[in-house]
Amino acid sequence: MKSCWIFLILAIFCAIYAEDIDRALKGNQQVKKVVLVTAAGTFLVSLLAIAATLFL
Repeated sequence: MKSCWIFLILAIFCAIYAEDIDRALKGNQQVKKVVLVTAAGTFLVSLLAIAATLFL
């Protein structure tokens, strides 16, 4: 349960700083898209895991 919250916070952090990460790696918006998709997937999986532990 605790690790789900850590991944949730990590996904939010990555989504907020995706632009800065892309700029640091000089990815021409390609890295930003990858970071945002990864963050969204991690966020959704974490939410499902938290919901499963709460209701099951």
